[in-house]
Amino acid sequence: MRLKVASRAITAAGHRPGFSLLEIALVLTMLAVVMLLSAAVIVGAFRIEQATSASLNRQSHIVTLADQFRADVSQAVTAPDRVNQITAGLACLILRNVDGRQVVYRWNSDRLERSELVDASETSRRVLIGSEYGTFEFSRAGKDRQILTLRLLPFAGSGSMKRPIEISAALGGDLQ
Repeated sequence: MRLKVASRAITAAGHRPGFSLLEIALVLTMLAVVMLLSAAVIVGAFRIEQATSASLNRQSHIVTLADQFRADVSQAVTAPDRVNQITAGLACLILRNVDGRQVVYRWNSDRLERSELVDASETSRRVLIGSEYGTFEFSRAGKDRQILTLRLLPFAGSGSMKRPIEISAALGGDLQ
């Protein structure tokens, strides 16, 4: 009987309040897992935000280009095949307004440019959009080839843009 009393005293005296090393290691492991999951969620949210921002910028550039193209075509009276040394074709569109001003859209391998010509001299040149969107081509259709189309052809495997985008306008739309 004395033996039992002594073992109880050692146990009671040897017991200290606190956590064992195994319990602390388990809590730290769970904390690390929670932190890794949180970091993965934050990285995923940043990637989604970047993709959304890039898509919004791309859409904004295309809408601005479409507005500019439609405004120019609707103000033009003709789309001549040639002016000075510039020849219209798949990569170039020439528009002539009532006042004699000419607007030229040109695709130069890496960007779409819009320039204005007055009396055979170039007055301004502006880059509308870069090659990150694909390539551009122009076409004419309809009766008397009065419907002009700017076609954006995305590169193969260019992310979210898979189909061509077509922007069409009637020649002289504002003047009719």
